[in-house]
Amino acid sequence: MEPDIARLIAKEITGSEENVEFVGVTAKKRAVPFLDNGELDMVIATFTITDERKKTYNFTTPYYTDEIGFLVRKEDNFSSMKDLDGKNNRRCTICYDKKKNLEKKAQEEGIKFTYQELGFLSRIKKTALTSKRIDAFSVDKSILSGYVDGKTEIFKKMVFFATRIWNYHKESKY
Repeated sequence: MEPDIARLIAKEITGSEENVEFVGVTAKKRAVPFLDNGELDMVIATFTITDERKKTYNFTTPYYTDEIGFLVRKEDNFSSMKDLDGKNNRRCTICYDKKKNLEKKAQEEGIKFTYQELGFLSRIKKTALTSKRIDAFSVDKSILSGYVDGKTEIFKKMVFFATRIWNYHKESKY
């Protein structure tokens, strides 16, 4: 989807959708340094709009909004966020991508999470979940959907955030 958006923008600005150069970035190798040093003119990717980032960059209206969800083992029978509460001597460890947003939601719900960071690769988190090193794996719902299929029946998807937390959009310094 993002390459198509980039081509449409190039065509609108220059008259040709061929006047675009793609530079690959990953979650680990964020685009911000490339925007700051002038190597990139814009980013069309997963990028959360924050008040701090608004001070430096211009944002468009998000073209896609996602929710945060959890993958859990079916055998644990988690049915609500309260089941993930680490209080009352219950140890529930969550592997996460964005701890700040999870902490905010947990505070709103009056519960406490125990967190474990396992790096960027989702397959590592999936292995940690199935081997019971963690109790839940939290990331954008669209990413989780890739782990909930016929081969991964041991997981169930639980979405607790019905608000717009993640924004997928274009950003530009110009």
